[in-house]
This record gives sequence, C-alpha cells and structure tokens, in this order.
Amino acid sequence: MNTYFLTVSFFLLAVFTTSAQTSDQSLLKRLTSNSSFSGQWFIIYQVEEHEGEYFNQFTLRRGYITFNQRFNDIFSVRFTQDITLDEEGSDAGNIELRLKYCLIRVENQFMPVLKNSWWELGLISRPWFGFEDKINDYRVQSAMFLDKYDILGSADFGISLTGLIGGEVNGDYQKRVSSQLPGLYGSYSIGVFNGGGYHAIEENSNKTIEGRFTLRPFGDILPGLQISYNFANGKGNIPSMPDFHFNHLYLSWQSRPLILSGQIFKGSGNAGGTYVDEEGEAFVNNGYSFFGEVKILPTNFALMSRIDRHYVYGESSGDYSSVVAGLCYRFAGNNKLLLNTDFRKVNGAATRFYEAAIEIRF
Repeated sequence: MNTYFLTVSFFLLAVFTTSAQTSDQSLLKRLTSNSSFSGQWFIIYQVEEHEGEYFNQFTLRRGYITFNQRFNDIFSVRFTQDITLDEEGSDAGNIELRLKYCLIRVENQFMPVLKNSWWELGLISRPWFGFEDKINDYRVQSAMFLDKYDILGSADFGISLTGLIGGEVNGDYQKRVSSQLPGLYGSYSIGVFNGGGYHAIEENSNKTIEGRFTLRPFGDILPGLQISYNFANGKGNIPSMPDFHFNHLYLSWQSRPLILSGQIFKGSGNAGGTYVDEEGEAFVNNGYSFFGEVKILPTNFALMSRIDRHYVYGESSGDYSSVVAGLCYRFAGNNKLLLNTDFRKVNGAATRFYEAAIEIRF
C-alpha cells in the first residue's frame, strides 16, 4: 500500500510542477503524450543434477513491465513491475507481482555545474547495477555478481545523482557498440538508500551511502575501455545494525565483436544483515568475477562465459563458485535464445545446471 501511495504521489507531483508550462493542454493529453511502455521476460527450461539425481522444470526466472512518462525536458517518471515465481512459504508456486522501480527523474538543467546529470528519487536503481547490466547483457542467465551472492540489492528506496563526465563519446561507437552512459571520460552515480533493497522494509534508522565512479581514460581513441570503482558504507538491514561496507574494482572492454570484464571486491557484512555471527558481528567476505562474450560476426550467434568465486569468513564460512558457458542466438532485435551450462559448488558440493533460456524484449 505504501509503495502505491508513493507512486501516485510522485506522479501528481510531476503533473502539478509542469502545469504552468502545459496550461493549454488537457490533463488527458499530458498523461498520454511522451509515454512509453516496454517489457522483458526470462523463460527457462532447466535440468538440475546433484549427486546423481536429476530434476527438471519450466519456469519464469524474471519478468519486467515498465511504463515511462516524460512531462517536459526536466521531469519524467518510471514505474517498473517485477514478476517472479514465489519459491518459499505457503504461497510457493504462485506468480508474484511487486515493484522494482517507482521514481521521479529530474534533469539538472538548472545546475550548469552538473551538466549531463540527473536526480532520481523514490524506488530507484542502485549506482552499480544501473551500470554493470549495460555491459553484461545476460541477466537472463543469472543476476549480476554482487546481487547473486546477496552482497547488495539491485534497487532500493532512496535518492541518487547520476551524470556523465566530459560530454559524450562519438556517435559511431554509440550506434555500433553501446549508447548507455556514454560519457566521453566516464560517468558517476552516488546515492543514499534505506539499505535493505526493494524487497525488504527498513529495519533500523541507518541509511547506506553507495557510489560508483567510472573513468574512460582514452575516450577519443579507445572508448570501449572503462575502469570503475564502487563502494558502499552503512549497516546491515536488521535491528542490531551490523557493519556493512565494501570496496569494489571493475575493468571492462566493449567493442562490437568482444566484451570482457573483470571485478574484485572485499567487504564486511552485506546489505541484508545476514552475514553475521551469533553476537551480531559482520563476517568478512570477498570475491571476484570474470565475464566474456564473443560475437560470431556476421551471424547472430555469440559465445559467452562467466566465472564467479565468493568467500565468506566466519562461524558459517562459505566457499561459493560458479562456472558458466553458453551459446546465444539473437533474433528480432535483441531477443535471445541461450543454451548454457552452470557448474556450481557450495563448500565443495557440486551441482550442475543445464538450461535453455529465452529472453523476450518489447
């Protein structure tokens, strides 16, 4: 109920703020012009093998329905619903519908010192995931590294400032490779958040600060090379407020035929407050991940691979790893058919997954 109240509040705020500029238009016209609607679904057939036993299922890994409305050159809103399969409790097996994003965006046209930047307020993307999933475009296979191992959620209630550094890279690179966050010399994003993520309520009085700073050191000649630093500092989202902080480095390369990335992080605790001992002290944890995609040009096929490793040190220490390899076929734009294997280990116990996944975008 509170989430829907926020949605209506942000929507009305933007309408009333822009009413002076659009007084000659009807309310209906303001609500229907400059709007867009999109969706993204991940449908999976999965075979799981563990200690000689097999299990298989068709399932919905994720689904997103997004509505965007631009009111003028300054104000816009976004509303994204997250569709997922409930796998726990008495509702296991039901399809759940919850909010992923519910925000108002304000362009910094009134602050020349912050040219090419914008504010977001509400239920928003955290600074890191709004960047990484523009490089690793295989969310259909798995969540991004820090999300997959419950270090950090991908969205949360808060406020953030995001911007580009030094104008934009050349138009040919944006057309052929990527137009996402195309700052000539990099980009940045910093915000303050509740801390628990979009699927949890606030359990304490702490707020988490998170920031990302990305440099594109040779924007004129090697626009595909980026170096990023990401950090978070706060408390885990439980009443005892255990420490939560980490430092995270990321190196990436993007070109039309090849995408490569590598990352390493070290921290204490996690956003949800679950990496703690009986006394409430946060566990130290660290890890790394590598991702690569090779497009088989001029066809629509591509090879992808990803390697993860995550360590948790403490009374309930853990050693988690994943090795993924797959063949992807893109069709009708950026829709995908992905055949992949995922070999996972948890404290030495191995499980193999074989998947056929379809990603639909519209």
